[in-house]
This record gives sequence, structure tokens and C-alpha cells, in this order.
Amino acid sequence: MPFLPKYLWPMFGKVCLFTTLLGLSVGMGTGQKPPENPEQPFVKCWEFEQSGRLSTAPVTDNGTVFLAESGGLVRAVNSETGQTEWSIELGGTVVSDLLLMGDNLYLVTTPTGDSDASVLRMVDAKSGIVRKTASISAARQIWLSIDQGGVMAAAD
Repeated sequence: MPFLPKYLWPMFGKVCLFTTLLGLSVGMGTGQKPPENPEQPFVKCWEFEQSGRLSTAPVTDNGTVFLAESGGLVRAVNSETGQTEWSIELGGTVVSDLLLMGDNLYLVTTPTGDSDASVLRMVDAKSGIVRKTASISAARQIWLSIDQGGVMAAAD
């Protein structure tokens, strides 16, 4: 979702995708054409009512949009229809960005309350099943990155 600023996503508790006059399908495969009227620069492709505020910016694989909501809820939404493909309640708070690498979605959660550890999770991007977990030092904010085929975590 690099086309819209991060601050626009949690507005009104909805996630929307738009196409623009540039002739590009920002709606990721919606097949909709840009509007004929130049005074209407955006056309809504779909709308999704989320259950909580987003805890980080969504990521996409151009077929699915992955969202982390407050309360540790992570969901995959079909980018063409706006329908939820899967959701998983991980508990606590998602304290990292979402990192999509191959068929896996990586994220870090911290349990609610005082905790000395956070949990790095590898979630199957197609099914939402947690494949692996690793305990790491707790932090308020963690950034994930790919490093030589592995995942690197940096904390505040």
C-alpha cells in the first residue's frame, strides 16, 4: 500500500483501495478503468470495516492485503473483493511492522502488561497458521528487515 500515506489507513475505521487517473490499477487487479471525469480523481474499489485501529501499516502481495489491528488481531483481506481470507488473534499488541517474505508473514507481538519478552512469529501468508515462534527482548517498537535470506529485528 505504498500509494497512500500511513496516516490515512486508520481513518474512520475503514480500509479502502482506490484507482487513479494515471491509468494504473492501484486497486491491485480490480480490472476497473480510471474515471472518465477528471474532476473525480479516485474510484473506490472496495471498503472493509475493521474491528480495531491499525497498529502498523498494511502490506500486500498484490493479491492479499495483510492488516494488524489493535489487540493482536491479524487478518488477510482479498485485494479484489475486500473479503477476509483468514484472521488470527495473537493477543497482546503487534509492536513491529509486517514483513512479507515469500509465503510467510513475519511480525512481533508483546503480551499485555509487563513482559521481558516479545514473540517473533512466522505466519503462513496463505492460511494464517503460525509456523514458528521465537522469544526476543521486549520493546515498544521493533522493525523487521530481510538480511541474507533471514529476518533481522531492530528495536527502539
